Amino acid sequence: MAYTTPRTWTAGETVTAAIMNTHVRDNLAAIVAAYPLVLPAARVTHDANQSIPNSSATAIAFNTETLDTDTMHDNSTNNTRLTCKTAGIYSIFAQARFASNATGDRILAIVLNGTTTLVNQRVPAVNGNVTSLNVYTEYSLAVNDYVEATAFQNSGGAL
Repeated sequence: MAYTTPRTWTAGETVTAAIMNTHVRDNLAAIVAAYPLVLPAARVTHDANQSIPNSSATAIAFNTETLDTDTMHDNSTNNTRLTCKTAGIYSIFAQARFASNATGDRILAIVLNGTTTLVNQRVPAVNGNVTSLNVYTEYSLAVNDYVEATAFQNSGGAL
């Protein structure tokens, strides 16, 4: 649909369906078509266990995308990263589960550009149960900033 320059209304004018359709409905449809509201979003997962070495923060690799509206993730190149393509404030979530082990701590973090920890959660190991961690933050990202989820454990061996 083409956009029509809105008309000037006069007092006492009878508004018809045709006028409303042309100057309101059709113009709104033209604006939405020209500027669709698709917010940048991605949801990535790893479909298998990833070994996390002892005492070494390790970026989690993501090999499955269930959503990526702004080409923020690539399953083969830098698959640990979500790279900002549209500047803005983002809600960033991460979740990880560690195998049962009674020794040490578990840490899950969201890291900006490989250096700055935006948020982390540290919990003691849970013996007899999986240790689950969840982190969340909101952060203003610039174009080409990237975030990674990193996992750390110090059980004495890889988990």
